[in-house]
Amino acid sequence: MYVWGWKTLPLISLVYSVFGGSVVLYGVFSQSYASKAVTGDTPLPLASPIERFMDSQVDINGHFYELIPFGTGRRICPGMPLAMRMVPVMVGSLINCFDRKLEGGILPEKLDMEEKFGITLAKLQPLRAVATLVVL
Repeated sequence: MYVWGWKTLPLISLVYSVFGGSVVLYGVFSQSYASKAVTGDTPLPLASPIERFMDSQVDINGHFYELIPFGTGRRICPGMPLAMRMVPVMVGSLINCFDRKLEGGILPEKLDMEEKFGITLAKLQPLRAVATLVVL
């Protein structure tokens, strides 16, 4: 659920009437998994092949509904410029300096990817990975 904001004035739409002082919760999770959100040739919203995002014209600084869970427009996260610079550096450092494997010797093909639903989406079985330092 996504807290849309406090409404101080009554809001009347074609479907709902929202009284002043109400908090409106909007299911952003369900919107992102809706079949209308799926682009390209992928008919299943739960399948996420990287190819469906390769030719996307979505700009992270624009007003695109695909980015509502992360904030967009004037209400975007103020830490985004720092994250856009630091995340590639940190990911590159982790890839370059560590070898990774799953805890208990589990094969990646046998990994349980079921989801647990709540206020936030989490894996049913937590992912546990072991990182070993690469000594050059």
